[in-house]
Amino acid sequence: MEWIYLFYNVTVEVFYKVGVFVSISLLLISLIDYKFNGIIIKLLEKDKKNQVYFSALLGLIPGCGPQILLAAIYISGGIPFSALVANAICNDGDALFPLLALSKKSALLVTLYNVIPALLVGGFLYLLET
Repeated sequence: MEWIYLFYNVTVEVFYKVGVFVSISLLLISLIDYKFNGIIIKLLEKDKKNQVYFSALLGLIPGCGPQILLAAIYISGGIPFSALVANAICNDGDALFPLLALSKKSALLVTLYNVIPALLVGGFLYLLET
């Protein structure tokens, strides 16, 4: 029974922390977008050539908040599939949090290493779409 208690406590604690971080990241992105009159949406929808780069840049934010935001924009037709893929490749999601706790330098390096394949694949898919 001890392992059930341990599993329950760890699970609840992790879900709580991740849920709070995702909520905060979505809130911050939305507040920045609101404060600057929709700058994030305008940047994504206005400049079609840079959508892949900007989506990959948003993917550098840890957690799944940016991916949720871009998936919603993709569904509404605001960004192409190539930009969504670039963000998905670049975004480490919640898996980055344990590495951040252990080594911030390693977490930064892993995140930066994800940018290269994200831009290559996203750029290639963009060329196929146009």
